[in-house]
Amino acid sequence: MDDPSVEWDKNRYDDITSRLLPFLKQNGFKQNDIKFMPASGLTGANLKVPLDPKVCDWYSGIPFLSYLDELPSFKDKNPDKPFRLSIIEKYKDMGTIVLGKVISGECTKNQTLTIMPNKTTVQVTEILIDDMESDVAESGDNVKLKITEH
Repeated sequence: MDDPSVEWDKNRYDDITSRLLPFLKQNGFKQNDIKFMPASGLTGANLKVPLDPKVCDWYSGIPFLSYLDELPSFKDKNPDKPFRLSIIEKYKDMGTIVLGKVISGECTKNQTLTIMPNKTTVQVTEILIDDMESDVAESGDNVKLKITEH
């Protein structure tokens, strides 16, 4: 939007959004889920700090990062659901380590789990979240689990 040929022009913004909206709807997005906001990739205007009205007098909304912070969380914090881990990688380093993202439920140290589809029973001996040791892994966490066959 800060390009010299555009200079935060409302007509150019409306032109861009009117061309993008049909494309996004055609690719499965719902209009209610789409939010347009002017920003500058070059200077970072309206990414973290709200736009100065002297620069863009027609937009008074919040900046992009604030908008992202206000979005609802997709984490399902219900620990009563079954523990599900999407395993991304497995390797051996003084034991078996699996890496993945917790989809639902929670897992604790020394808990016994069943790995599907081959129904292997394992015990969690160590939980690492961002390479920091933890006692619990919850829904939404990216984890490394050190496991031993039980």
